[in-house]
Amino acid sequence: MIEQDYPDWLAHGLLNAELRWDKAQNSNLPKFFEKYDLHDSRWYGLFTKPNSFSLAIIEWDFIYCRMVYPELFPESIWGSYKWPFLLIEFSMPPYQMVLDSNLWESDYRPIIGNARSRVLPIAERENLLNASFVQNTFDDKLREAYLEVELTHTIFEGIFGHVHLLHNPDVRLLCMNWEGNILEIPDWD
Repeated sequence: MIEQDYPDWLAHGLLNAELRWDKAQNSNLPKFFEKYDLHDSRWYGLFTKPNSFSLAIIEWDFIYCRMVYPELFPESIWGSYKWPFLLIEFSMPPYQMVLDSNLWESDYRPIIGNARSRVLPIAERENLLNASFVQNTFDDKLREAYLEVELTHTIFEGIFGHVHLLHNPDVRLLCMNWEGNILEIPDWD
């Protein structure tokens, strides 16, 4: 059984909508994954506020990033022993597909093996939205909404399964250490 292994400020901020989004960095995930990696990061969950947004919470294993860009991830700022939390806010609630449902095994914190993201061309987006597994879950109004916006396909591959998200390309990234302090993701633009 997993014990509480997250700071109190995270639970409080999530439940009371008091996370520091005024300090978030705007981006898109294809751009983020060109530079940064989530390999071996810990998946905490995907939380959705209906008709508003969704929030992915990840404990970011930035050791790889520190090895590649040591000058950007100084130990004095980022700390040496606890990984920061990377919060990804999707402005439009994503369509979620969870494959291999044992991704959320209760005895293990899911580990991300790989994460990738790409913008879907219009033809591929139409084919995907016409697929039978999606067609039966979308009413015409929602389907039209997904055709009117640029759509991004993001995959979080875990040891026990995969999560696929179809979402608006615009996301906000918020990185915070275990004390709740904002950490700017370096060398961003």
